[in-house]
Amino acid sequence: MISRLPEKSVPDWLAKISQSTITIDPFPLTQLLEDSLYYPSSGFDRDPVKYLSGNILSFIYVDYGRSHDEFENEIIKQGFHGYECVATRSVTEQELTPRGWRPRQPDRDHIDYDPLVYPDNSDFTIEGLKIFGIDREALQKERDTAERMEILSKDKLPRLQEKMEQESERLAFLKREILNEKLREEEKSDFQQDMKWIEAEIEDVRLQIEDARQDYNESECENLEAATRKLHLMGDWFGNEKKPYCSWSIFQLREDVPAINGPPRFSLLYLCADGVAAFQALYYANSASPKAVAVIQPGTAFGGNWTDFENPSGIFADTVLGNPQGSPQILLNKSAGYSFEEQCCWPSYTELICFLDISDRGIGVFVEKDKPGSAPESNSND
Repeated sequence: MISRLPEKSVPDWLAKISQSTITIDPFPLTQLLEDSLYYPSSGFDRDPVKYLSGNILSFIYVDYGRSHDEFENEIIKQGFHGYECVATRSVTEQELTPRGWRPRQPDRDHIDYDPLVYPDNSDFTIEGLKIFGIDREALQKERDTAERMEILSKDKLPRLQEKMEQESERLAFLKREILNEKLREEEKSDFQQDMKWIEAEIEDVRLQIEDARQDYNESECENLEAATRKLHLMGDWFGNEKKPYCSWSIFQLREDVPAINGPPRFSLLYLCADGVAAFQALYYANSASPKAVAVIQPGTAFGGNWTDFENPSGIFADTVLGNPQGSPQILLNKSAGYSFEEQCCWPSYTELICFLDISDRGIGVFVEKDKPGSAPESNSND
């Protein structure tokens, strides 16, 4: 716990949770979001819990690159130093967004991504708790081929089939007439000439129908191919994307561990989801704002993150700082490497409270100058 940040006592709702009650009681979404720490591209980093538990009791970790099996082995079984998991359950997307959710779609001016992977003809959309890149050319091709298929199926093919039926009826009529013994040979000869002409016409219509059907099938294949190319799951080119899940766990200080080492309990909500989309789903949709956000070596480029969370003009900063409920009071920041940086990645966070784990990673704890809650008098962690 950082002494220069306010300490938070364990509320009754958190103190009373057990494995039997966690599965039957309503999901306390509002309480979990209040004064929470949001950590996208978290992996299984324990440092925010290690140093801020007590200041914060609700931690929300988000990472689309960790499977549920990995989470079970790393977090549930191994846990956090001095703590044991006393209650856990899965959480549905509906429980996270009980009032529904209409995402604020990404502003292209705040999209930062690799142009070699997503060229200038790309747009982006949030669907569920994921972000997809849209190939505009593929989207237009899908629309064009779908329109052509509709014309073929609703206009051209029915007209050709109707013409085929009419000509077939005429041919059948002539065949019946030519068997009439009362017809003169000259009339029969004329009918036979008409039959040959109609048969040629029928064959021509048959070929047109065959061509139209072939065109429809080709269009269907083009449409499927365009639809496949239309959406690209952001971050998936590294093979990082895992099956979505959300797990909620309560950790309790072991009886053999002195209380001075941390709060009696804390909550961890872990989502396998996109960090930008999940922030909107949790905080925008529920009219909430986290107390703290962690941007700690967020896997930019070869780390598997499709965007740069540290970019102050990027989509993540725009989403967090543009939250109608307000920006976080605290920002934890550490870039790649092991250097200590006294300037935060987001310029509005100008006050350095301290460094966490000063012997190793040098994670800075920053606040906005006009935000209440801390007195930056020392640059060391407690």
